[in-house]
Amino acid sequence: VFGSLIVGVIVFSAITSTSVTIMYTQLYTNAAQTLFAALMSQDIAFYDNAMTGQLTSRLTNDLSQATFPIPTMVNSLLANTVMLVVGTFVCVTTSWRLTLLSFTFLSPVAYITGTYTRWASTIQASQWTYISDAQGCATQALGNVRTVRSHCASDIELEAYAGHMQKSMRIGIKNAWGQGGASLL
Repeated sequence: VFGSLIVGVIVFSAITSTSVTIMYTQLYTNAAQTLFAALMSQDIAFYDNAMTGQLTSRLTNDLSQATFPIPTMVNSLLANTVMLVVGTFVCVTTSWRLTLLSFTFLSPVAYITGTYTRWASTIQASQWTYISDAQGCATQALGNVRTVRSHCASDIELEAYAGHMQKSMRIGIKNAWGQGGASLL
């Protein structure tokens, strides 16, 4: 019973972590593409009063701040609640020996978490590079919106921006699977 409960908690935690991270990556990508499309479809008069830096800031900083807490809150709430309730119940009702045994698993977990963190930092750097590339694309398109519009190139700019964001999303999903695997182990 104890082993199956622990395995169930571990599997649930990995599934939750992976699902929440994929959800966040897709949410951010879709919101960024929708916002950029809305900016590109504004009347030319809108750009006369808007600064390009403010518009690109909306695409990156404001969007990140709006979506960043979502995966952390959802993942932490679900995983920690389940782990706390199940872990406390099992350890208290079974024996102190099992409680001591559970602490022996903390060293490998800390090692795996450290290894994942180092890997994730490099992969997340590439993810943010693609987001920066998308921001550069958006900055150029919005800064030269009259030229873009006069040459009917809005679709080209939207496609270039979406390409960078899709690359970022693929890396984010790869990171989610890595995070889920680390949680599973």
